[in-house]
Amino acid sequence: MVGVTSRGGGAERLAGLAIALVGCLPVLRYLWVVAHRLGYPFELEWLEGGAVEVAHRVASGQALYGPPSLHFTPWPYPPLYFWISGALARVMGVGFLPLRIVSLVASLVVLWLLYRLVVAETGDRPAGVLAAGVYAATYRLAGAWADIGRVDSLFLAFALAGLFAARQAQSRRAGAVAGLLLFLSFFTKQDGLLIALPVIAWLVIVRRPAGVSALAVLGGLVALSTLVLDAVSHGWYRYYVFGELPSQGIVPSQWQGFWRHDLLHPLGLVVGLIVIGLAVLALGRRFEGGWPEVGWRSSGFWVAAGLGLVGAAWAGRLHAGGYDDVLMPGYAAVALSAGLVVAWLRSHPAMVGRLGLSAGVVVIMGAQFNRTAYPIGPQIPSAADRRAGDAFLALVRRLPGRVVVLDHPFYATLAGKGTNADEEAANDIERSGPSAARRTLVADMGTALLRPDVGAVILDNTGDERNLRAELRADYRLWSAPAVTGRAFFPVTDLQLRPSLVFIRRTDALSEAGR
Repeated sequence: MVGVTSRGGGAERLAGLAIALVGCLPVLRYLWVVAHRLGYPFELEWLEGGAVEVAHRVASGQALYGPPSLHFTPWPYPPLYFWISGALARVMGVGFLPLRIVSLVASLVVLWLLYRLVVAETGDRPAGVLAAGVYAATYRLAGAWADIGRVDSLFLAFALAGLFAARQAQSRRAGAVAGLLLFLSFFTKQDGLLIALPVIAWLVIVRRPAGVSALAVLGGLVALSTLVLDAVSHGWYRYYVFGELPSQGIVPSQWQGFWRHDLLHPLGLVVGLIVIGLAVLALGRRFEGGWPEVGWRSSGFWVAAGLGLVGAAWAGRLHAGGYDDVLMPGYAAVALSAGLVVAWLRSHPAMVGRLGLSAGVVVIMGAQFNRTAYPIGPQIPSAADRRAGDAFLALVRRLPGRVVVLDHPFYATLAGKGTNADEEAANDIERSGPSAARRTLVADMGTALLRPDVGAVILDNTGDERNLRAELRADYRLWSAPAVTGRAFFPVTDLQLRPSLVFIRRTDALSEAGR
């Protein structure tokens, strides 16, 4: 442990305060954005309403995994995020807020764990604050995703908690705790396994009792949960969690693009600081008055943790369909590395060296945070967005019968017009190649819109209907006016999609269907 904060006088305390203040700026920016959009009653991201519908099923005691249909198609994730959000929704009421609260709390835990990991290793609190700041500064780079109703922040919080437990695990019991936390990360999002495996491998090699225990708990819980949920869902759990996503292909350009465009281009200054700092530390060990013991004893753990975090981000980027949120674990690895290297550099034996290095860190990181700064306004929905959302719900309420809002199913629920599968969940199955799930979904879609209770269908764009073209052409007419006009009601992150095309059931077709 470096213990940099335990020595030095006022000048060094002032240098540490400057580093901490620089690290706090991106955190404060993040908290400001979150405070101004947490209660927004519509989607911050185009699939967020679909996630609410999944949590809604938990709150109402329905199964999460089963045969896909136009009524409900399961999402390709393990259930933990939706179980927690659904339980909270039972208390608060179904909506966006319970899911966002879970994500917000998890994102704050992520920031705290980055701080704690650095301080536990080095004793340098300003460097710990800086690590949290580096991660907060990547908020927009990672899709402005940390606080929305999606699984990623909770998955990363459990992963970092598992790393924190694994770092200090010496006994079998401590190893079991690490294995449990890493399982919870996987049980939230499958990428948790990619983070867990190199860390547990390190534990098995270096601290065998703890490592074997962690491996046994992780492997046992993954196997047990799969067997139980697969049996309960009649085999569907295994398909959605293990079979669907791997068959969707990769993006070849991301073999290199991830490193160049996602890491080096936006974070070049902090990556440069990490690389040069490590080189300086390595060379400094060779000279009298250098850094003889800094960080090297535990370097194997940090290498394993970095491989897991960066590997999970890279795998997510390679996967066809991965958005910027997949970068969150990779950015956590950069944040950890920055905090550790800065702390180790600040442990230089000479006070002049410590002060000079601290001043250099403040300048470099200030420039880096200025480079990654994002405009706050576009991250927060406007009053016009709220008015357009209210007008859209009023329109849905006026439409006849049950309304299928294909890309935004929770809007139909809010309007009291039933529910339906999220179009992207269905699309994931369709682009996953031939399977029983795909055949089941296509067969159901062929008849779903002909049911007598369906009175209208709302799509975002031409082409969204895919397997529904024949039914729409035969039984529906396209309303001349778009569902939403103007520039309002687009999500503030991810794809700029909103309800647009309104298909209304023809009266003669509706009468025929009701016979």
